[in-house]
Amino acid sequence: MREVIHPTTHLVYSVSTSLLDAGGEFGAIMIFSDISEIRKLQSSLNTVIEFEKKLKNLENRTVTSDIATELGNMLLNQAG
Repeated sequence: MREVIHPTTHLVYSVSTSLLDAGGEFGAIMIFSDISEIRKLQSSLNTVIEFEKKLKNLENRTVTSDIATELGNMLLNQAG
């Protein structure tokens, strides 16, 4: 299977080929399948996954910052 992009419509197609040999008859089959929607969904899913990673990173930084702030306040309160 191979993927090709239509030069005008930019739709994505998978292309499969197969040779036939049936009782002395020879031929070939080429099947085109429009997989544009699948690729769009995969792209959207990748975007969501990246967003979730960034959000998790931000949450981790926020928790770390909150802990550092609380520790700083505790140290200041003990010193004073």
